[in-house]
Amino acid sequence: MSVFLVLAVAILNVGCVHSRDPEIQAFLRFQKESGGDLAGAYENLSDKKKMEIFFGAMKIHPPSGSIGTAVSKQSVSFLYALRDEIERREGFVEAYALNNAVIEKRRRGEMTMGEVESLKLRELCSVTRADQNVCAAQMELMR
Repeated sequence: MSVFLVLAVAILNVGCVHSRDPEIQAFLRFQKESGGDLAGAYENLSDKKKMEIFFGAMKIHPPSGSIGTAVSKQSVSFLYALRDEIERREGFVEAYALNNAVIEKRRRGEMTMGEVESLKLRELCSVTRADQNVCAAQMELMR
């Protein structure tokens, strides 16, 4: 019985630690306040707040893919800044999410192949230790 109690307390403590993360809290508040229109609400935020919410969405388990469409609607300059921050943090889940956002943006015709290449996403996958097979498959979808 005591083993189960210790395990339950440990699980609750892990949840509490993560729930105190300011980026997770920002994402959860944003998700609640957006009224289901994440992409529309995301558009009205400052770039700093967009970054905070993006990284919060990536920290929850499982990471929230719902933020991807919102990110895909951002300017190319925002995507460059996001890429740099992902590289700084060495986040492979975030690298996959950025790749997917670029795929969406590219499919809508809102990004040239030159802009895609200038993001150096292959290098980002390498820096973040992302799975090269997954990244290669994502790169093919951008063509």
